[in-house]
This record gives sequence, structure tokens and C-alpha cells, in this order.
Amino acid sequence: MYSTEYTVDDCSPAFPHHQPLPEGLVHMPKRMSDEALQLRFDDGHQQRYFSNRRDLLESVLWFSRQSPDPRFEVWEEGEPVLLADGRKAGKRFELREVLDLRKDGVRDSIQAEFESLSK
Repeated sequence: MYSTEYTVDDCSPAFPHHQPLPEGLVHMPKRMSDEALQLRFDDGHQQRYFSNRRDLLESVLWFSRQSPDPRFEVWEEGEPVLLADGRKAGKRFELREVLDLRKDGVRDSIQAEFESLSK
């Protein structure tokens, strides 16, 4: 299992030469502590945070149309980072799933799960 400490997105536009995201997909978390899921794509250069899987899947479907890399990693909040004295020092995310859209049927299964979560 892989894990990493919390990292902050540099907030640079993901794909400046493409059209902007629809207004409903612009995801600005209220507080990072509310976000339990992390999506990494574009060879790890882009990261987005989500509080639920439905929003994450919707973003995968949208970003996959523009991203040069068809591989998306889903990371989930793990145990907190602890200092030597036992105090909590931050979030740690652990790799839970890789969505590789080059594989047959992956896009269809993401679409089906997204639709089932949207009901």
C-alpha cells in the first residue's frame, strides 16, 4: 500500500488550451479537512479533493476528455501523520484504486457507477 502526506494543488489551470469546466464541476472545498478523497491525474501533476465518490467520478469523466494521460489514481484519507511525540501533524492519503481508461470497459463501469450514485 502506498501513502503520502497531504500535498496542496498549485491551483494552476489544468489545461489552459481547452475550454473551462462547466460551472457545476468547479470544485472548491470549504475546508480541506472535509475532503476524504483525492484524485491524481496528468501523471500526478494535477490533484483534486472530494468529499464523495459521485463527484470524483463525475470529474474523472470530464477530465478524461481533455487529459493527455488516461490514468487516474484515487487516494483515500488514511491514518494521520504523527510526530515523534504522538501528536497529529496532518493528513495522509493512501492509494486505493487506479482507473486506467485504456483498459476495455473501465469508462463504461465508471459511467454506470456515476449514474447509480446520481439517483
